[in-house]
Amino acid sequence: MFSALIGCGDSNNYKSEYVYNFVASCSAQSSVSVKFCGCMMDSIMTQATEDEYIAIDLKMSTTGTMPDEMIGYATIAKKSCG
Repeated sequence: MFSALIGCGDSNNYKSEYVYNFVASCSAQSSVSVKFCGCMMDSIMTQATEDEYIAIDLKMSTTGTMPDEMIGYATIAKKSCG
């Protein structure tokens, strides 16, 4: 379902489970649409490799806070996603 939201282009190919989990978590914790969260993930995928994303996700899971790298990726993504 969510994989249809992820566009083409220069993005890295992440495992579908990472895409699904990000979009599901994003849309569940915020008052934003699944479409917006899919756009955010698409943008993040153009900025970070899958390995970089996994490392950042692990930091978020263990610290409970968003690492600076993800804040930077999210800032750029928000500009392109509206």
